[in-house]
Amino acid sequence: SGNRGIETPMADLMADIIKWGTQSGGSQIAFMNVGGVRASFLVNQISNGEQPGEITYTEAYNTSPFGNLLVTLDMTGQQIKNTLEQQYDPTRGRQYLALGVSDGFTYTWDDSQPQGSKVVAGSMMLNGAPMDMTATYRVGTLNFLANGGDSFTGFTGGTNLLGGKEDLQNVVDYLAVHPG
Repeated sequence: SGNRGIETPMADLMADIIKWGTQSGGSQIAFMNVGGVRASFLVNQISNGEQPGEITYTEAYNTSPFGNLLVTLDMTGQQIKNTLEQQYDPTRGRQYLALGVSDGFTYTWDDSQPQGSKVVAGSMMLNGAPMDMTATYRVGTLNFLANGGDSFTGFTGGTNLLGGKEDLQNVVDYLAVHPG
């Protein structure tokens, strides 16, 4: 829909694809900015004579046209929470800029709470276990976000940055390994 303020299934899929592509860097969690997902994979979208449900290179490109690089970095649980809080900022042009999250990571937010306190305390879970705010986690994302893009400056506090492949190539590689 073009609404960058809501988490979407496609942004979550792209976060899963980033996590897959940053596993060699030890990623446990991955994030994708919703605004960076420029298209969806639609069953009946035919771009090059393929069968319904098949995804072409053109369709993959349309999701990730920016040439970002995958990165993996260390972040504490508190840094992750602080970054999630940056999704909700009433002082910027778009008050809500959502992040897609990878499978295995969940959290709850309460929009009635003030800025900086919307992520419910103790709600961040990784693979069903509560996250420790002082523990360090390996986070996969794009260099755009790692450099503070879309006002997500919380990522810039990450350490032990490890670069990876280009995002479009990662999408293509993921689809090749996960047909259907």
